[in-house]
Amino acid sequence: MDTIVLRVSELKKLAAELVKDGMQYVQVALMEGDVGEGLPPSAAFSAMRADRPFELVDYDELDGVPETEASFDLM
Repeated sequence: MDTIVLRVSELKKLAAELVKDGMQYVQVALMEGDVGEGLPPSAAFSAMRADRPFELVDYDELDGVPETEASFDLM
């Protein structure tokens, strides 16, 4: 999986939390879903502050939007 579609409202809420917590950097990991288990693909977030480079903070994952709700045909 190279890309994921997320809801802007959920991403905005997460970004506000990162700013509130004083984070300067965020790592985004794309997680494969499992259709058989009913688990959608998701994006996991770990962040850090510049003054604490060895202290990573994990944030809640955001579930991807199903293709039936929003489909991007970018290629």
